Amino acid sequence: MKNKQLKNYRFILFSIGFLMSLFFTKAGFSEQVYWTPKEPPKSHYKIEVQIDVQNNIVKGEETVTFINPASKNISVVGFNWTMAEHSTIAVKQNRKLLALINPQNNPPVPAPLFYVLDESVKPKEKLTLTVTFSVEDLLGFNPVEIKLINWFPRLWWDDLSTQDSFEVRLDLPPEYTFAVSGILNEKTGYYENQGVRTFGIYLRKDLKGEIYQSAF
Repeated sequence: MKNKQLKNYRFILFSIGFLMSLFFTKAGFSEQVYWTPKEPPKSHYKIEVQIDVQNNIVKGEETVTFINPASKNISVVGFNWTMAEHSTIAVKQNRKLLALINPQNNPPVPAPLFYVLDESVKPKEKLTLTVTFSVEDLLGFNPVEIKLINWFPRLWWDDLSTQDSFEVRLDLPPEYTFAVSGILNEKTGYYENQGVRTFGIYLRKDLKGEIYQSAF
């Protein structure tokens, strides 16, 4: 009888401990949930991109910054990007690689991709992320004329559009003429735009000169 009571007592203690562990685990990770501010922040993208037409590869590195406009912390960010055999991405904060928390975290992983920040961004504070990326088979099958719109990882705010600012430095094949969504800053070598929904790139092989435009 005593042994049975002792077993029941141990079972009760184990159950209480298990439930408490679940409670504290959920509490500890309660901030690691994605949410979108009512008014998504305007972000700044500083991108260096290489377009390799011969091998059909677009690759680059970008620095993404924004200020948290909300009244609570942001601990998870989303990117409108796909992780697959021919599409890669690595996101860092404070030089630390961020963890992907999608339920399916082995390629292929469809967009959006969600990452837990190394440090949560408090209200009115600035977040800086460094992103390296590459994607194959994005240039299409016509090497004479190439149009690129969704060619870089961009922050995802539940499909809400934002007017973002850009600085983009291009590494292009010399035989191509191009048009971009920005104006060249001759001091920095970056093409800049202070407020567009995306940054487009247009390449053509049989034109002469350079074309700049403020919207794409």
